[in-house]
Amino acid sequence: MNNELNTTLTTNNMVNNISSTTQTLFEYIDKGGPIAYILMILFGFGLTMILWKFFHLLFIKLTKSKYLYETLEEVRNINDPSLAITVARESLDEKIVAIESGMSTIKIIATISPLLGLLGTVVGILSAFESVAASGLGEAGKFATGISLALVTTVMGLIISIPHFIAYNYFNRSIDKIDASLSKDLDKLIIQEKQDA
Repeated sequence: MNNELNTTLTTNNMVNNISSTTQTLFEYIDKGGPIAYILMILFGFGLTMILWKFFHLLFIKLTKSKYLYETLEEVRNINDPSLAITVARESLDEKIVAIESGMSTIKIIATISPLLGLLGTVVGILSAFESVAASGLGEAGKFATGISLALVTTVMGLIISIPHFIAYNYFNRSIDKIDASLSKDLDKLIIQEKQDA
């Protein structure tokens, strides 16, 4: 009986903690004003792009042979091996450009998030000084509200920017590895096919 009561109380405490955390998170975002909401929209969009790019690159790594054989088919009728390799690399470069789609969006979000956070900082500090100018230093609450806005948007901008920079660099390196691997394998296949012919 006591165990059931303890389990029920623990469960109720966990639910209350989660709801208070959620409420605190929304209050925290609300303190950042309109800039915080813009940052949250960017974060949602950027996170979607990161997830899409992760699964896109995973799919490409798993189906790498498809890209090789598609490119190989394009140069099958060219008898000169050096010309075939040149044409194949140009075709492969076009495919790599298509694989890189979405990368600039991730980089832009990583770049502008701290700038928007800085804009929020400036707006918050400006608001704080306007409240001091209007009512003097006697009302610390108005001054603190402006400073709070400044700090919240700065923190949010950095929190959004850091994972986007990490994802951008990781994906960029993955694409470089895919490109190098495809080029190397393609050269081998073309030379082997032209020698066999």
